[in-house]
Amino acid sequence: MCIKAATGQLHEKQLREKIHNPLGMNDTCYQGRETLSGCCAQGYFDLHNNGTVVNVSDLITGSGIVNDGIYANAFDLHYFIKALLVDKTILTPTIAGCNAAICTRG
Repeated sequence: MCIKAATGQLHEKQLREKIHNPLGMNDTCYQGRETLSGCCAQGYFDLHNNGTVVNVSDLITGSGIVNDGIYANAFDLHYFIKALLVDKTILTPTIAGCNAAICTRG
């Protein structure tokens, strides 16, 4: 919600443009809004409690607002953590200094 208030764009679009694409996180996707990468592990569960295990990878358990899952493989997580904690290229001074007031606009 803060990202949309600040940019006027959906947060998944901003994540893709500002973080995933520049870092080469090609096997990272936003469940429910993008197609799961073929590199994502699949989840299986006896969803109907009938002894039949089914693929539940596309099951969206969030509300569809901001608590949906971001799926990434280990390599993409490495790119993200390195950029965030080692290279410190993700959090610009503007983002790091952002206050809660932006979340209450509009």
